[in-house]
Amino acid sequence: MKKGKEKSSTASSFPFLFSNARTHSGVTLFGCLLFLALFIATQRYNWLTALSLWITIFILSLISCPRPLKLVVRMAGILPFLCLALLLHAFFTPGAILWSVGGFYLTKDGLIEGAWISQTLGFFFYISFVITAGTSSFFLFRVLERLSRLSFLRLLNLRLGILVLFLILRWLRILPISWKRQVTEAMRGEPERLNKLIKGLRQIPLIFLKEITRTRQWSQLFIARGYAEGVLILSESPFTPLRLKDIAVLIGIFIATAFWFLRRF
Repeated sequence: MKKGKEKSSTASSFPFLFSNARTHSGVTLFGCLLFLALFIATQRYNWLTALSLWITIFILSLISCPRPLKLVVRMAGILPFLCLALLLHAFFTPGAILWSVGGFYLTKDGLIEGAWISQTLGFFFYISFVITAGTSSFFLFRVLERLSRLSFLRLLNLRLGILVLFLILRWLRILPISWKRQVTEAMRGEPERLNKLIKGLRQIPLIFLKEITRTRQWSQLFIARGYAEGVLILSESPFTPLRLKDIAVLIGIFIATAFWFLRRF
């Protein structure tokens, strides 16, 4: 029992997550960022292209993530937020009236606008889930630390390795719990559910801004405690080479990108 406790304690104190993803972390990250850029560049209300990007990123999640169905369960958790965005646009956007109740009017333009905004937010959420499930934090750490050696970042004196270590230790572990507690406390005094939800959503940017201001303080603390030396040692470890499966996935990503450009031009 004692040995088991010591083992679990050591594992829980280690900040990096080595993902058991099916493909290379770099391939997954590259595909997600590329499809995100294509989605942003997609013409507004181009539903067919948006649907094709949804299918593409879902296929990538099936290939790269160890438990892709878990991502769908996560999406179910944000479904109320997406429905709220749809309803707010549907009832408060001017246009041709489809249905009215009391002083509220459901408009055709608002429904289209709300559907587009909701699926866009959903895409951003889903792609972030794919990145966290299919990319190890250790890989991200090495990439950012090596990027910080670029000349223009050296002039800015940005230690990206220290910052990513801050994100791994502080935000990815502690912050979700801290946010939930602060949002819950802010909503406690509101009796109505809708007002409570709106007040909770308003608190998130304020909490985020407060955490950003603490980044420099945490970075200095990590350097003072000797994490900087560990950052240099870990950042020098070589990247895992690409396998045949990873190359095949990369080819598929480039083919999907080529189809997007053919449809656009």
